Amino acid sequence: MRLDLETIRSLCTERSFERGVGYFEAGWVKVVDASPSWVKAVVSGTDDYRVEINLDDQISATCTCPYDWGGYCKHIVATMLAMVHDDGKVVALIEEKETKWERVEILLKKAELEELRCFLLEEFEKFPDMMSHFLITFSDVGEGKSIDDYKEEVRELYGDAEEGYGFINYDTMIDFSSIEELADLYIAKGAYLEGARICRALFETISEMMEKTDDSYGYYGEKFCDYLEKFAECVEGAGLDFGAKRGYINYIFNKYIDGDPDYFQDEYYEILQRLCTSEAELRYWKELLEPHLPEPLPEPLPGPIPDSQEQRSRDYRSREHLSAQIYILLELEERDEYYKLIEDHYMDSLDLCLLHAEQLKKDGRIDEAVRVAEEGVGIFQRPSALIRFLNEIYKISDIEKYGENLLTLFVQERDWASYEKLKEISSEEEWGNFLERMVGLLSQRWSGRDMIISVYLKEEIFDEALEIVLKEDSLDMLSKYYEELSRLYPAEYFDAYRRLIMPFMGSRTGRAHYRQGISHLKNMRKIEGFEDEFGVFLDELRETYSRRPAFIDEARGL
Repeated sequence: MRLDLETIRSLCTERSFERGVGYFEAGWVKVVDASPSWVKAVVSGTDDYRVEINLDDQISATCTCPYDWGGYCKHIVATMLAMVHDDGKVVALIEEKETKWERVEILLKKAELEELRCFLLEEFEKFPDMMSHFLITFSDVGEGKSIDDYKEEVRELYGDAEEGYGFINYDTMIDFSSIEELADLYIAKGAYLEGARICRALFETISEMMEKTDDSYGYYGEKFCDYLEKFAECVEGAGLDFGAKRGYINYIFNKYIDGDPDYFQDEYYEILQRLCTSEAELRYWKELLEPHLPEPLPEPLPGPIPDSQEQRSRDYRSREHLSAQIYILLELEERDEYYKLIEDHYMDSLDLCLLHAEQLKKDGRIDEAVRVAEEGVGIFQRPSALIRFLNEIYKISDIEKYGENLLTLFVQERDWASYEKLKEISSEEEWGNFLERMVGLLSQRWSGRDMIISVYLKEEIFDEALEIVLKEDSLDMLSKYYEELSRLYPAEYFDAYRRLIMPFMGSRTGRAHYRQGISHLKNMRKIEGFEDEFGVFLDELRETYSRRPAFIDEARGL
């Protein structure tokens, strides 16, 4: 795929593009290696960052910097610009590399076997990693290292990166590629379980050392997840039967139960879902989970109960284990056991309540689904998901409840789609009643004022909207609804500005304050039919604050 400036701009934010241009023009990009499909570079900056760009079918790029704010970073942009504007250097690198390979192939054909053997032995002495790669590639048993051996190698990388007090600085991102490459070599030759052993050593050590890092913008967390994912791929690739896979399932399950570390419990759960696919594997996971399931809750108290209330919060991990057991039972299609379990626990959380209602609906038990969901609506705070579930049923079976729920969703969630649906199904008289109730309900909410104004504007009830805006005695409020109301009520708007701007200007000093006041004056000046009055008012302001040179200076453009 060919790069051009338009493509580069589409892959990053405008700020990243501009800064990338600056880095490129400053000569901070050094292309260190290239092939027809990829380019590697080092970009100088706060630190030296390694960039790799792949141009196979689609453009993909990585950088060792901590950037994570959308699109590619400035270092990648700078490298892409180098590829566009300095493509001669890239081509020269490719040609040089191809020439070297051609010479290597010629020399290999001419070299004597004993010469090659002596050369390799000498190079193995100098480069231990090369010896490791040789052993992995040509030996049936590879290097014969244990998990602890690999973990020690990972710890050595941490030791090399430590800077004072045994901690890793926030902007230091350890390069694990030397060890990851060993796993890739084993995977390439089909030794998946050895690859899994190395990946396990990587993610275990990263989790054990997490307290030593400032997490480098999530770098170590991402690496942990990458190696855990690769571990699962290796176990899957090995094609193990249940007896052989059982130990791996048990290992991940214990990590999941122990929360080792607890902020990756969701990732362990996803790996268990990947490893447990056969009936035997699912049943083994089910057996492991059973001692960790929570006891049923006592009967709920009447009335809504806050999510944070201790009686209803339950232990987070127990609820996660319960969700896992429910997943297993549904996968095994053991409906009787599933319903027995969920009936004891569906009021533990809103999510479980919704899951129960949805499963009842899937199984054709509509009346029971409605009962469960309605019960949840009466218990949980902000039960929007349950209300939406019910509305899929109510819009066919009970139009009155459907309308009431649409009203609730709009008032509680500011859901304008529900507003439009409610208006669509209402007669003119019904809509009038809904509007009155809507305004009453919104007026009881701390953030309801703006919503009421929005409703009035949408319904073209402009007098009511103006009354609320003027009642606030706020310049910001006037500005917020200036476009909608100032043309309809020029006199009222002009008088409100005249009443509020004078004391606003005198309330503080400083250019930033005056500029804010000038922005309101500019709005005031645009109100048609009051040009003379505005001139008089501006002269009055200049006279009143004549000893404030910053104000006089800022007001010159009016």
